[in-house]
Amino acid sequence: TGYAAKEYKSMSRKTDWRQATAYLEKFYDSQHLIIFDSLSLVGNWEPTLFGFGRYYKGKSPLETMARLPLLAPKMQRMNLEPIVVLFQWREYFLTPRSTYPIMSTPQSILKSIDYKSLTGDPVLSCRQFTGFTIIRLKHPTGNLARDSYAIIASLISNLPAGSWLVELHLAAAGLARVLLLKNWEDHLAAAVALTDEKKMSRVAKTARRIRRMPLD
Repeated sequence: TGYAAKEYKSMSRKTDWRQATAYLEKFYDSQHLIIFDSLSLVGNWEPTLFGFGRYYKGKSPLETMARLPLLAPKMQRMNLEPIVVLFQWREYFLTPRSTYPIMSTPQSILKSIDYKSLTGDPVLSCRQFTGFTIIRLKHPTGNLARDSYAIIASLISNLPAGSWLVELHLAAAGLARVLLLKNWEDHLAAAVALTDEKKMSRVAKTARRIRRMPLD
């Protein structure tokens, strides 16, 4: 019984908001933009404010992946370095006194995503915590829009295809548009193709705003 109790206490079960935010506070400051994403379906609840609002006390400005398509023109003129914090949906156990002992993932396939595979990408530098992957470019250029697009494009190429990539494709489309990349419409087409019919109006609205986006 003693060995079983020791093993239970030593297992990493809870998403480690404290350690992840402490790492961000120590190594990144006002010269970095922290972009949070959880691979949630479009319009669904995301744990962004739940954790960061409670634990993060650093100086870096915070944004969500869902807002990037509309912020792309502003990002093109900024020299901040993007840091993407990828929340890992997984089935994990809380503590013996928790009201709900198990929190399930919204999509069963999300539990099968190998987040550690991102560490093998040649352009990315990744740091793993329980429930998070913190990602930056190994060689940032100094342009927020360009570097953000590079990270997002790498995420798309490394993660399995599914409706959880819609927000990534929309963000990539907005950034590619202001960067004058020819493939921005390919990202829009991919977002539409992966979108559930019930969410199509929301995605179509964002797509229209990206197409009408003013360019420098």
